[in-house]
Amino acid sequence: MKKILAFCFFPAFTPVSNGGESRVFNFYRSLSRTHHVTLLSSTYQGTEEDRVLHGANFIERRIPKDDAFNEVWAELSKVAGKGDLSGPVLAACAKIPGALHKAYLEEYNSADIIIHDFPFTIDYDIFAGFDSKLRVYNSHNCESILYSSLHSDAKSDEIPKLVAALENKLLKVAELVFYSGEDDLAAFQEREPAAKFETEFVPNGMTPVRTTSSIDVLNTGFSTVFMGSGHLPNQTAALTLANEIAPLVPEVQFNILGTCLPEGKYPSNVIRHGRVSDALKEELLSNSHLALNPMSTGSGSNIKVLEYLARGLPVLSTDFGVRGLFGQEGKHFLISTLESFGQAIRDAASSPERLSSLGEAGLLFVNANYTWDAIADKAARKLAKVFERNQEFAQNSVVTAINDYDSFAGIGGGATRTRGLYAAVSESATVIFLCFSSDRFLRVDRYDDSTLVIAVPKTKEHTEELQYVNAQSHISCDDIVAGRHCVLNPLLVKIYQALRGFSQSVVIEHPFMVELPVAHADRFVYSSQNNELMLKARLLEYHPLRNSLISDVAEFERKAVELSALTVAVSDEDADSLLRNR
Repeated sequence: MKKILAFCFFPAFTPVSNGGESRVFNFYRSLSRTHHVTLLSSTYQGTEEDRVLHGANFIERRIPKDDAFNEVWAELSKVAGKGDLSGPVLAACAKIPGALHKAYLEEYNSADIIIHDFPFTIDYDIFAGFDSKLRVYNSHNCESILYSSLHSDAKSDEIPKLVAALENKLLKVAELVFYSGEDDLAAFQEREPAAKFETEFVPNGMTPVRTTSSIDVLNTGFSTVFMGSGHLPNQTAALTLANEIAPLVPEVQFNILGTCLPEGKYPSNVIRHGRVSDALKEELLSNSHLALNPMSTGSGSNIKVLEYLARGLPVLSTDFGVRGLFGQEGKHFLISTLESFGQAIRDAASSPERLSSLGEAGLLFVNANYTWDAIADKAARKLAKVFERNQEFAQNSVVTAINDYDSFAGIGGGATRTRGLYAAVSESATVIFLCFSSDRFLRVDRYDDSTLVIAVPKTKEHTEELQYVNAQSHISCDDIVAGRHCVLNPLLVKIYQALRGFSQSVVIEHPFMVELPVAHADRFVYSSQNNELMLKARLLEYHPLRNSLISDVAEFERKAVELSALTVAVSDEDADSLLRNR
């Protein structure tokens, strides 16, 4: 039983209220029969983390959004259209350390497989592409296409570009992609033709249920039903039904469930039910003769069609609305263009026996092919194959290098030396360079295919002490203060703890970050660039805080030399001076 760590930008609420929630909850509940699943989801602000046990092997950690969410929302809303913004905002928040990063780092070491249901969480997966864990994209849609549609009314294309970049990144690092529609797969392969991910068709599914119709078409008016969330493609379909199709067949009743139909004035044969209870939903479905699905936009496959079929309801859909379902037109469902939808409804109403047989055939079809358990079993078999294959091809060994500043963004002699050293190391190993950032953002930058730079923001206390110390003199003491605070930075420590779990070597550049490996009793290499004690003694000769600063430098360098497995010096003279009196 493998341990799966899954990400979703919304919770797996139950009872489910939309197609996305249905896929997340039901897929992972069924998958947890063969794997242990921990789902990290993003939930409302102002609450405590909620841990929900959905089953013996399925736990969800609902992580409240941080205050940064409001800040980023305010910025992105200036360039957004009317479509969903919560996913892109959560993605943009990844540069600001928060509770979701913390939860990820807590779960990371025990996970065998990491799954992303949407590209909005990929930047929280700090080590993606640089470790040996299997990454899976459990796609619901081609989000790049979907968000271009959802924000087509925006004055800027910033949101679609953001989503496209995230999806491209996920496709590059994923070894396996689950897709729910052939059009989505084609779009993924077109977006990243060089990506080497394997694929598996994982359609949306349904939970078997049978609702017995309680009305007779001969004694009552003909009743139809459409249901959907406030998702923009659903709104478009509901408005088309209410304003364009319903007036063509005034003798037919149109029941519209959910938040898909906005408040407004509609024909008398249109009943806007809004959000309804599960009991009322089942009653309305059981009292309907025909389920409608006039979808014309969107991505992925359509879960509502499966819900209709699972209840033995005959379905009339556009061809687009049954994408991802490999049933037969005329046998398992009816197909019509939107232009002919009204006439198709009238024809269906006049053929009750045909509708009955269609409903029975549709029910048998989905029970045989689209139960969540069957879908999850197929996905689990593919996961097992790709996981084993992934383990066979061992990646390069990983070297964790630690420095107080980002050498890959610097221009000085020390930065130039460091880049040169790790350019050589990266020819035979993967390098993950851990350091402090120069601002409040967490930066995870792919320097090249073999080098990842993780720059962690300083804590408030670190920044305050740095400002105080540097205010005393024109000589910077950033490195010494960094040494004092490296083990007091929770995020830095958590990232290091994750790295030490899969790194074969740890190297410290300069002695200032030595407390990190020492605190964990790790073997490490000290890559010296100077005799720091001699250098700082000269530089800080007139510094008001000289004694305490020099004392710390002496202790950092002592530990670096005496506790390291190997010390690398730039010259014989430096080597001799570092060993003197030790």
